[in-house]
Amino acid sequence: MKIQTLLPKHKTLQKHIDYYYFLQTHEQDFFTAYYAFPHTHTPLSIFQHGSYQMTHEGVSIIHQTNTPPLTVLIGMFTTPFRVTLQGPINEITIVFKPLGLNNFIKYSFAEAAGENVQIFSGWNQLSYIPFLQDLYTIPDMEGKVDYLERFLLSHYAPFQEQALLEKALVLLTDFQTNYTVDMIAQQVCLSAKTFTRLFYKHVGITPIRFRKIARFRYSLDLKKDKAIGKHLTQIALESNFFDQSYFIRMYHQLTEHTPSAFFNSIKQVADDKFIVLPIT
Repeated sequence: MKIQTLLPKHKTLQKHIDYYYFLQTHEQDFFTAYYAFPHTHTPLSIFQHGSYQMTHEGVSIIHQTNTPPLTVLIGMFTTPFRVTLQGPINEITIVFKPLGLNNFIKYSFAEAAGENVQIFSGWNQLSYIPFLQDLYTIPDMEGKVDYLERFLLSHYAPFQEQALLEKALVLLTDFQTNYTVDMIAQQVCLSAKTFTRLFYKHVGITPIRFRKIARFRYSLDLKKDKAIGKHLTQIALESNFFDQSYFIRMYHQLTEHTPSAFFNSIKQVADDKFIVLPIT
């Protein structure tokens, strides 16, 4: 499975989008299955053709000729889920940063992404479907990104609580200080109850669960940096896990593996930007 990535070009979009990735296969018998793991980012995947099936294990995308484009949104999941791709796949994915998608939809993130995975219908289908059909006529990735960014900018509308929640995210991901929810709420001049409700509305998860996933991802980034070559004990300390047993317990909750087993099994894809666990 070959995945190529491009960074957003427009300065406005760089604030809200981490990168785009492109996956294309041509074989009729292509099949891949892998486990994805909790992330603070939000992927929005557009398939040129395909059907969508949810199971108790995860999601399957199956190529079907002459079907309209399919857009799938990944929500804030907290346990691994299985992804299956079958047949010729032509996929473009926008990887939004936390709060990123909120600036391009007219309702809350929790309404758009109430499930782990769902069909996305946040843009007017009368104009969105023709846009997608035109998008897939563009032969090169750079051209696709240019066209996609023009569409995104036409829907750009910053939401009211953006600055407040951005400040809260900075505090939540300060793993050296470990601010409590009460302390963060005070910093943004809200009660803890109001802050938690507002955070869930726009992030789709509670502040405590978000920090758990963010800490997990921070430790992954430390481990993925081959130039540093840190041991797991050092990673646990620098990620400010309370102790080694808590580090192991947290990894098991989020990956269903111990840290050592997890790192021995995963594969980095999309130019090493994210990780999956292939299913053989």
